[in-house]
Amino acid sequence: MTENKNFETSNHFINSLEKDSNSIFIEVHSEEQEKSYSCGPAVLCDVLKTLGKDVNQIKIINEVIDDIKSIRPKEERRSLAGLVTPPEVIEGILTKYNVETYIKDSVENPTEQTNRKSEAFLDEMLENGYVVICPVQTIPNYGHERDVNEDGHYLIVCGKVMINGKKHFIVVDPMFHYYQRLSNENSVYGMHMGKDINEETPKTEAELMYDSVETRDIDYTPEQLAEFGINPKGYGIRFVNASNFMRNWKDVSGFGKPFNQYGIAVKIK
Repeated sequence: MTENKNFETSNHFINSLEKDSNSIFIEVHSEEQEKSYSCGPAVLCDVLKTLGKDVNQIKIINEVIDDIKSIRPKEERRSLAGLVTPPEVIEGILTKYNVETYIKDSVENPTEQTNRKSEAFLDEMLENGYVVICPVQTIPNYGHERDVNEDGHYLIVCGKVMINGKKHFIVVDPMFHYYQRLSNENSVYGMHMGKDINEETPKTEAELMYDSVETRDIDYTPEQLAEFGINPKGYGIRFVNASNFMRNWKDVSGFGKPFNQYGIAVKIK
């Protein structure tokens, strides 16, 4: 099989770690989000599975739904423009599974000084064996700053590396798997992220968020990934320029609460 750009991308990941003797990479389970709104449950699954917990994403989605219902009545919830899974729900589920966390509080008014401190926090956590769940704006490969509440998303910061003299954070992105497969012109799957399987009447995302959900398992074996032309070692893993990351490390929860440079750190090793 001819190696394509997906293999090149994931091999670039491996080669970059080898070239930078000071790089840090904490291996974390990397799972594609089941639904267009389920990046929160996906990163929860990644952390919990890494720690040996017996969970699956649909179970976590339904636990998130139950927790949201218990916090606020439906009429008080905002639209899906903000983070569907509030960070306080992420914290609560990790606590439920007896996972110790270290919380980096939101910054009220980000400045260059707070940016430096927040970036130093990520460095310190990584150096001490922690990964950090971060609510962000969906981070493109180019460097513009997105408006808060434009496109909320969760990532796991699990490493850092220097590439061409510039610092990059290594992140597990539960949406990136889809784009890795989509970029392979030989892909026969063509799954649309967030598509719901075997539903006679399609529901809106809001309806899905507040009802229990069921769907199929979308984990792929290494052999199946090879069919996509994807090196399993780089599946779902991205490099994000540190400056770009800091500009987009912010969001507003579905309850209207701002989260600027907020993080949930979990000890992995």
